[in-house]
Amino acid sequence: MRPLLITDCDEVLLHMVRHFGSWLDEAHAIDFRPNGTNFTDSMRRRGDNSLVEPEAMWSYLDGFFPGEMGRQTLVPHAREALAALAE
Repeated sequence: MRPLLITDCDEVLLHMVRHFGSWLDEAHAIDFRPNGTNFTDSMRRRGDNSLVEPEAMWSYLDGFFPGEMGRQTLVPHAREALAALAE
């Protein structure tokens, strides 16, 4: 039996945050400026500069992953680290 490795993916294995911000900009006219707190404090509608509500933030995240996984890129050395662990 082989051990099971469970790891966070976003910003650990894949760059997600910058791609999420680009997608919000392109598809939803939302400015995304991560500030170290939660995503809702970092998302503003371009039309009126209002903060995105928490419920809408989750909706955007849910919409991002199914269609935008292809634009995410590997964090440097993630592939090599996983390969080493697999050995």
